[in-house]
Amino acid sequence: MRPNLFGMLSLPLCLHVHSALCDAQVPVDVYWASNSQPQTISVDVDNGRSIADLQMDTANKVHFIGQVALADNVVTKLFIPGLITAGYSDGAEETVPIKFGPGISVIRMRIFHPAALDCGNETVRTIEQSASDPDLLLKRYITARALYRMGGCGSYQVRRVIKAWFDRSYGLAILRPFFRLDDDARDEAQKILPSYVDNYVQQVNGNNVKILNDVKLDLAKQGEYDAATKINSTLLNALEENPTAGTKQGLTPQQLILDKSFLDSAKAKAVNG
Repeated sequence: MRPNLFGMLSLPLCLHVHSALCDAQVPVDVYWASNSQPQTISVDVDNGRSIADLQMDTANKVHFIGQVALADNVVTKLFIPGLITAGYSDGAEETVPIKFGPGISVIRMRIFHPAALDCGNETVRTIEQSASDPDLLLKRYITARALYRMGGCGSYQVRRVIKAWFDRSYGLAILRPFFRLDDDARDEAQKILPSYVDNYVQQVNGNNVKILNDVKLDLAKQGEYDAATKINSTLLNALEENPTAGTKQGLTPQQLILDKSFLDSAKAKAVNG
C-alpha cells in the first residue's frame, strides 16, 4: 500500500488567515437531510486538544453551527485529522472523517442517517454511482458504509458494497478539501482490490500535494516567504518519500529545490530592498 500523505506532512507552522489556524477557530456548519435530524453534533480534532459540541441554530432549526478551536497558534501537522459525529434519538451515530489545515477555512456538509436498508440490486446500484453534488455523494458514502456494517449481504454483493464505500469516500476527499479518506473503507477495499486502492490513495495524496502547493504559491504572492518556504520544505520531504505524489501538478523534488531558491531570493530582495 502506498503511504498516506497525512503521515508525511508534519512541522510546526502557523499559516495566518490562509488556513484559519492562527486564530485557532474553524467554522463548522452541519445541515441534515430530511427525516434524519440528529440530536447532537460533535467534532473531534485528532491532536489531543479539541472536542467541540456544535449548537443548533435556534432561529432556523435546520443545522448545527459552531467554531472548532485548535487550542493554540502553532499546530504540529499541516493536515490535522478530525471526525464529525452525529448522534440520533435511536442511539445510532454517523461519523464523517474530516481534516483541518491549509486551504481549509470552513467545513460545511449535509449529514445523513439511512433508514432500513437491504442489499438488493437497486440499493447497491445507487451507492455505486458517483456524483458531483457533495451532499449526494456523502449520502451514498454513509449508505454504503451502513450496508457493509449491517452484514447479511452475499459474497458478490458485499464486494460491490465495499468498493462503493471506498469509491464514495475517495470522491469526497477529491471534491472538498476538508473531507478525509476513510481509513476503514481503504483497509477493507485493500483486501479485495489492492492495486485499485493503491492507485486511488495515490490520487488522494496527489490532491493533498496540490492543496499545499496552491497555498504555498498564494503565500509567496503575498510576500509570506517564510511560511511558503516551510510548506515547500514539507512538500519536498513528502515527494522524496513518494515521488509520484507530485505528478498531478508536475512537481518533482528538483522543482521544489528550485522553488526554495526562488523564495530565498525573493525574501532577500524584500528585506534588502
